[in-house]
Amino acid sequence: MQKVDNLADLYELTPTQQGILFHSLMAPKAGMYCTQFGFTLQGDLVIEAFRQAWEQTIEQHSILRTAFVWEGLEKPIQLVRQKVTLPFTQLDWRDQSSEQQQQELETWLQQDRQQGFSLSQAPLMRLVLIRWSETTYHCIWSKHHLLLDGWSTGLVLKAVLT
Repeated sequence: MQKVDNLADLYELTPTQQGILFHSLMAPKAGMYCTQFGFTLQGDLVIEAFRQAWEQTIEQHSILRTAFVWEGLEKPIQLVRQKVTLPFTQLDWRDQSSEQQQQELETWLQQDRQQGFSLSQAPLMRLVLIRWSETTYHCIWSKHHLLLDGWSTGLVLKAVLT
Protein backbone atom coordinates (compact mmCIF):
# COMPACT_ATOMS: atom_id res chain seq x y z
CA MET A 1 0.00 0.00 0.00
CA GLN A 2 1.34 3.42 -0.90
CA LYS A 3 1.79 6.27 1.57
CA VAL A 4 -1.44 7.98 2.52
CA ASP A 5 -1.29 11.65 3.56
CA ASN A 6 -3.14 12.83 6.65
CA LEU A 7 -3.33 9.30 8.09
CA ALA A 8 -3.83 8.87 11.85
CA ASP A 9 -4.67 5.15 12.05
CA LEU A 10 -5.93 2.03 10.25
CA TYR A 11 -8.50 -0.49 11.46
CA GLU A 12 -10.23 -3.56 10.13
CA LEU A 13 -13.99 -3.29 9.77
CA THR A 14 -16.30 -4.92 12.28
CA PRO A 15 -18.59 -7.63 10.86
CA THR A 16 -21.51 -5.18 10.99
CA GLN A 17 -19.50 -2.55 9.12
CA GLN A 18 -18.54 -5.14 6.49
CA GLY A 19 -22.23 -5.88 5.90
CA ILE A 20 -23.17 -2.20 5.70
CA LEU A 21 -20.27 -1.53 3.32
CA PHE A 22 -21.33 -4.42 1.08
CA HIS A 23 -24.94 -3.21 0.89
CA SER A 24 -23.83 0.40 0.38
CA LEU A 25 -21.66 -0.59 -2.57
CA MET A 26 -24.45 -2.67 -4.11
CA ALA A 27 -26.89 0.28 -4.15
CA PRO A 28 -24.87 3.49 -3.81
CA LYS A 29 -27.71 5.88 -4.73
CA ALA A 30 -30.42 4.21 -2.64
CA GLY A 31 -29.70 6.40 0.38
CA MET A 32 -30.40 3.38 2.58
CA TYR A 33 -27.52 4.06 4.95
CA CYS A 34 -27.56 7.85 4.81
CA THR A 35 -29.04 8.79 8.16
CA GLN A 36 -30.33 12.25 8.84
CA PHE A 37 -30.88 13.72 12.27
CA GLY A 38 -32.72 17.02 12.46
CA PHE A 39 -33.28 19.33 15.40
CA THR A 40 -34.40 22.89 15.99
CA LEU A 41 -32.44 25.52 17.90
CA GLN A 42 -34.11 28.58 19.41
CA GLY A 43 -32.42 31.82 20.38
CA ASP A 44 -29.51 33.96 19.31
CA LEU A 45 -27.26 31.28 17.87
CA VAL A 46 -23.60 32.14 17.47
CA ILE A 47 -23.08 30.19 14.27
CA GLU A 48 -19.28 30.19 14.39
CA ALA A 49 -19.29 28.80 17.95
CA PHE A 50 -21.79 26.12 16.88
CA ARG A 51 -19.56 25.17 13.98
CA GLN A 52 -16.47 25.11 16.22
CA ALA A 53 -18.27 22.77 18.64
CA TRP A 54 -18.76 20.33 15.77
CA GLU A 55 -15.13 20.69 14.69
CA GLN A 56 -13.89 20.02 18.24
CA THR A 57 -16.10 16.95 18.51
CA ILE A 58 -14.72 15.65 15.22
CA GLU A 59 -11.18 16.15 16.54
CA GLN A 60 -12.03 14.20 19.71
CA HIS A 61 -13.74 11.22 18.03
CA SER A 62 -11.68 9.37 15.44
CA ILE A 63 -14.69 7.60 13.91
CA LEU A 64 -15.89 11.00 12.67
CA ARG A 65 -12.63 11.34 10.71
CA THR A 66 -12.88 7.86 9.18
CA ALA A 67 -13.12 6.76 5.55
CA PHE A 68 -13.37 3.25 4.15
CA VAL A 69 -11.23 1.72 1.39
CA TRP A 70 -11.51 -1.66 -0.26
CA GLU A 71 -10.31 -1.48 -3.85
CA GLY A 72 -7.20 -3.58 -4.42
CA LEU A 73 -7.21 -4.84 -0.83
CA GLU A 74 -7.74 -8.33 0.50
CA LYS A 75 -10.04 -6.92 3.20
CA PRO A 76 -11.64 -3.47 3.47
CA ILE A 77 -10.14 -1.14 6.07
CA GLN A 78 -11.00 2.03 7.94
CA LEU A 79 -8.66 4.95 7.37
CA VAL A 80 -8.70 7.47 10.19
CA ARG A 81 -7.60 10.92 9.05
CA GLN A 82 -5.68 13.28 11.32
CA LYS A 83 -7.75 16.24 10.17
CA VAL A 84 -10.91 16.66 8.11
CA THR A 85 -13.12 19.57 7.15
CA LEU A 86 -16.79 19.30 8.00
CA PRO A 87 -19.04 20.18 5.06
CA PHE A 88 -21.17 22.94 6.61
CA THR A 89 -23.91 24.69 4.65
CA GLN A 90 -26.05 27.60 5.76
CA LEU A 91 -29.43 28.28 4.19
CA ASP A 92 -31.77 31.20 4.87
CA TRP A 93 -35.46 30.45 4.42
CA ARG A 94 -36.81 33.34 6.51
CA ASP A 95 -38.70 34.76 3.55
CA GLN A 96 -40.80 31.59 3.17
CA SER A 97 -44.00 30.62 4.97
CA SER A 98 -44.00 27.70 7.40
CA GLU A 99 -45.70 25.55 4.77
CA GLN A 100 -43.10 26.47 2.15
CA GLN A 101 -40.31 25.76 4.63
CA GLN A 102 -41.71 22.28 5.35
CA GLN A 103 -42.08 21.51 1.63
CA GLU A 104 -38.59 22.77 0.91
CA LEU A 105 -37.23 20.72 3.82
CA GLU A 106 -38.81 17.49 2.52
CA THR A 107 -37.32 18.10 -0.93
CA TRP A 108 -33.94 18.96 0.54
CA LEU A 109 -33.91 15.83 2.76
CA GLN A 110 -34.69 13.56 -0.18
CA GLN A 111 -31.98 15.13 -2.36
CA ASP A 112 -29.49 14.91 0.50
CA ARG A 113 -30.19 11.17 1.00
CA GLN A 114 -29.80 10.52 -2.72
CA GLN A 115 -26.50 12.43 -2.78
CA GLY A 116 -25.01 9.79 -0.51
CA PHE A 117 -21.33 9.79 0.42
CA SER A 118 -18.04 8.90 -1.20
CA LEU A 119 -17.05 6.23 1.30
CA SER A 120 -13.33 6.69 0.68
CA GLN A 121 -13.49 10.42 1.55
CA ALA A 122 -13.73 11.50 5.20
CA PRO A 123 -15.75 12.85 6.79
CA LEU A 124 -18.78 10.74 5.97
CA MET A 125 -21.04 13.39 7.39
CA ARG A 126 -22.24 16.89 6.61
CA LEU A 127 -24.22 19.58 8.36
CA VAL A 128 -26.76 22.09 7.14
CA LEU A 129 -28.09 24.94 9.25
CA ILE A 130 -31.33 26.44 7.98
CA ARG A 131 -32.49 29.77 9.35
CA TRP A 132 -36.27 29.70 9.61
CA SER A 133 -36.77 32.97 11.50
CA GLU A 134 -34.74 35.59 13.35
CA THR A 135 -34.26 33.25 16.32
CA THR A 136 -35.11 29.78 14.95
CA TYR A 137 -32.68 27.46 13.17
CA HIS A 138 -33.14 23.92 11.96
CA CYS A 139 -30.01 21.78 11.84
CA ILE A 140 -29.70 18.57 9.84
CA TRP A 141 -26.79 16.26 10.50
CA SER A 142 -26.42 13.75 7.68
CA LYS A 143 -24.03 10.85 8.15
CA HIS A 144 -23.32 7.40 6.85
CA HIS A 145 -24.43 4.56 9.11
CA LEU A 146 -20.94 3.04 8.83
CA LEU A 147 -19.84 5.65 11.37
CA LEU A 148 -22.40 5.53 14.15
CA ASP A 149 -25.43 3.66 15.36
CA GLY A 150 -28.40 5.37 17.00
CA TRP A 151 -26.99 5.17 20.53
CA SER A 152 -23.63 6.65 19.47
CA THR A 153 -25.40 9.41 17.56
CA GLY A 154 -26.91 10.66 20.80
CA LEU A 155 -23.51 10.69 22.48
CA VAL A 156 -21.98 12.76 19.69
CA LEU A 157 -24.86 15.26 19.79
CA LYS A 158 -24.50 15.55 23.55
CA ALA A 159 -20.78 16.30 23.10
CA VAL A 160 -21.49 18.98 20.49
CA LEU A 161 -24.25 20.69 22.45
CA THR A 162 -22.27 20.59 25.70
